[in-house]
Amino acid sequence: MTTQEKNGIGLPLGIVIIFAALSLLFGYGYLLLFPAIEASRSDHFEKNIADAMARGDIKNALKVARWSSTQSHDRNPMAYTLYARALLESGDEDEALRQLSKAVGLTTEPRPSGKKTRRPHYFSPARFTLGQVNLEQGRSLEAIENFELARAYPVVDDDFDRVRYQAYAANGFWARALRFGEPTNQELDDLDSDNLVRIAYISEGERNWERVTRVAERLLERQALSVAHFFLGLADLAPGRYEASVAHLEQAVSEGHPRAGYYLGMALTKMDDPASAIQAFLRTVPGDLYRPFALVNAVALLPELSDAQQMGLAWTQPEMLAFLDQEIAGMRKLPQPILNDDYHPLTLVAHKASNRYLSSGGRFPLLSLWNDGKSSSRTRKPLAWSNSDMEDPHFVVKRFKTLLQLQWVENLVNGESIERLPVGSSVLPGWIDIKRDWFDILTGGAGHIKQEAAGNSFLSLTGPVWIYSIPIAVRHQTGYLLAGRLKAPTNEAILGWQALSEADDVMSEGGAIQPNRSGAWVSQAVYMRSRLHWDFLRIQLEVGRGAGSVGFDDILFVEMSEPDLATLSNKLSTSG
Repeated sequence: MTTQEKNGIGLPLGIVIIFAALSLLFGYGYLLLFPAIEASRSDHFEKNIADAMARGDIKNALKVARWSSTQSHDRNPMAYTLYARALLESGDEDEALRQLSKAVGLTTEPRPSGKKTRRPHYFSPARFTLGQVNLEQGRSLEAIENFELARAYPVVDDDFDRVRYQAYAANGFWARALRFGEPTNQELDDLDSDNLVRIAYISEGERNWERVTRVAERLLERQALSVAHFFLGLADLAPGRYEASVAHLEQAVSEGHPRAGYYLGMALTKMDDPASAIQAFLRTVPGDLYRPFALVNAVALLPELSDAQQMGLAWTQPEMLAFLDQEIAGMRKLPQPILNDDYHPLTLVAHKASNRYLSSGGRFPLLSLWNDGKSSSRTRKPLAWSNSDMEDPHFVVKRFKTLLQLQWVENLVNGESIERLPVGSSVLPGWIDIKRDWFDILTGGAGHIKQEAAGNSFLSLTGPVWIYSIPIAVRHQTGYLLAGRLKAPTNEAILGWQALSEADDVMSEGGAIQPNRSGAWVSQAVYMRSRLHWDFLRIQLEVGRGAGSVGFDDILFVEMSEPDLATLSNKLSTSG
């Protein structure tokens, strides 16, 4: 009997030995990897990796994460993200960046069917990690780009608040930075006055009077008297310290602050001094957003004065109302609004915003002019108004068929970004990088920041190019205003909008601004009310082939609260 026959398997003895050795080796290797394999197969692989990281067992975390990303969860971007975080803990930054690139590039739509674009993949856990690495490498603008793109993905991770604060603050994006952290006293001391003023206006919009006071005290030390006394006056007025508020606001008025007269009038009204309050209201500078409401408050206080006091005023009631009409007539008119409901009684016909607040980047006051087309001539009253206070600075004044409304809003496209970016920068926080998110269009260096002779920065795009803002969730049957400026040598450029469904299908779209052929800046706006099938809105910048370089600036997109006539009639005070 041969050796092969003795083995009973018909194979050479050497092969049998090799096979047995490989079996033992595989079994031993499987036993070593068994915990990682089973942990990665589990639906709780994220927790398993997190637990290993918390124990400081980076070696095991790497095993689980590697197996998850290559085998059991290779279509899950979180697997690549956690693998990258484990790699960062182990010191392998280059491989970590490769894994993060896979996480943000993973998509189940290799080429969209019947759509202009594939669905962008923002995946905030990976974006947060990428931004942290960018910041550690000294690339704060790239960090901001990833943090901004993370906003579109419905995941919040407070662990990254500090790095987000640092990235935004490093570039002067205080409206974003202050959402994630507070500047220390030393940080405020180190800032120049322009940044302090910007923070003060943002803090006013947030009604954060403690921060307003901290900033204003530093501005006072630097002899920025007008704005310092104005904000110190507001910070005293809000909690009811009226005498202290009057002292600061009187100083602000004397230093020429345009709005200080309005708040001085409010403080004096609270102190039951109507004669002085009227005089203060009338010192609100013409053209200021609060000027119409200062005039209305002055008219409202007239009945509280004696005949002798009324005779001592500079203006009579008819003259005050004439000044109010001038303020209304001076507002910039909108073109014919789009998508207005025919059954809705109000039509937006004009708007006005403060450049000082807009340039700061936070919440800002917006003045809106509405036409009450359904109002009967028999029920029109010469003047009616709603009251407001420091915590709810929302005003409505009705003058015959016209409603003048002031409300504080937020620029949903992050309008501070372009102004803050250095000239030549191609990173546009708040806007999608179309080189990643379009399937067959590569723009290269199509977009960058330029500066005019006057020193104003703006976004310049060279066509053909399309850029979208991050999709913004909308509320049904809510009003939205889109405004901006555009400069182009031809009419092949548009600042427009698109309404998207939850599945990212384009449900409706339109253009807000199309330039003329003069090459001058053109400012326009449109107003729309969202429909039930709209889930998101995004702003579109489009430059056609042959249009050359096109400038975009002051892009404004806000959600508005329309006056409610049904409840307004019960709240309005009236005066003839």
